[in-house]
Amino acid sequence: MSFDIYATPRGAVRAMFLRSAYATPDEIRLDLSNFEKSTKTLRVNLQGPSKTNLWTLIFTDLEREIEAGTGKFEEYYFNISTWFDGRLWEIYSIHGREIFNKTVDRLVNFSSKLEHAFIPPKFMHELMENYGHSQEMTRFSAKRDYFTLTVTNPGFVPISDFADLRYASANVPKDYEILVVKGRPVGPLMLNSVDLRIRSADKECKVRITVDGFLSQVGRGDREIYFDVRQNLLQFFEKQEKWANYFPKIQLEEVKDVEKDVIIRSKKVIQPSRLFTITLSAALDVSQVIKLRGLFASNLKTSQFVGTVEKERPNESFMIRTTDLRGGGDVIITAEVGKSDVLIHPIVTTTIRTLERVYQVILEKFDVDAMFVGPSSTP
Repeated sequence: MSFDIYATPRGAVRAMFLRSAYATPDEIRLDLSNFEKSTKTLRVNLQGPSKTNLWTLIFTDLEREIEAGTGKFEEYYFNISTWFDGRLWEIYSIHGREIFNKTVDRLVNFSSKLEHAFIPPKFMHELMENYGHSQEMTRFSAKRDYFTLTVTNPGFVPISDFADLRYASANVPKDYEILVVKGRPVGPLMLNSVDLRIRSADKECKVRITVDGFLSQVGRGDREIYFDVRQNLLQFFEKQEKWANYFPKIQLEEVKDVEKDVIIRSKKVIQPSRLFTITLSAALDVSQVIKLRGLFASNLKTSQFVGTVEKERPNESFMIRTTDLRGGGDVIITAEVGKSDVLIHPIVTTTIRTLERVYQVILEKFDVDAMFVGPSSTP
């Protein structure tokens, strides 16, 4: 029987938002046995749906026996709520991120039909602006290809190595401005996560948001504030759902030629495509265009995109039809030296996941800031 973890009064709650190509959570049952074989240390049971259309995933950790010799192992419970006709999953629990990493993240990496929903830095910026003086940044992390920089309030023990830099700070918001927004003494960084302490009257809650679709309470706090942040995030995802209105749609038609006694099949465009734009903070130079071309034409390992160059003027411009190898669909990308806009042309196989992935790759791998701009509501 499914039960709602959000209704339990105790414990900090966390949620992972995923893009899903499954029609319903029930379809994932067919993949769970193969997932169990691949992990060897996890067993998974899917229960539901409940009367409120709630599902429950139960992971059994075969590496953690509760009591030696009993055959009883640690179990982790997660609820699944679906949004937008099942295209977005919210998997939530009271377990910490390390348990999500051990269970849900491994399932996402296994299934080509699931992908972490991308929460761009722009959303985090806007959330901070919306809460204004009611919020205080207490921690952030930023990253680029080869390292992550984490800044926390005093009291944190500094740890550093070549890939992960951490230190305590007396003024986290100031360091955020210097390291991520303005000065950038260590080079271009993409905001990866942010901790906000949000106050409302005499109530307080600390929340963490990360770019890979994770929203959590940090410690115990007022859950209503957490739900308010969650509602802001769902509204953001709802706006993205409207992107599909600008993807091309075709309809197959059959016409019978009576004289020749044959059926002629054709495709009719019933919804035309509209351009999306990723606007960079500076115009592209030759080296940047070459790098951008490489990211989406043949960068299997780094970006997990592979594409076909359809048009090109060497060292000047290109048009690439690229495929997301994570199962996120296809899209056409064009760019030109001297222009700051990278144009995204949706095709029939484009999905919201495709656009999120393209935007995320450019932010993570490209050494400039970028803003994703959808089509206007009118042609």
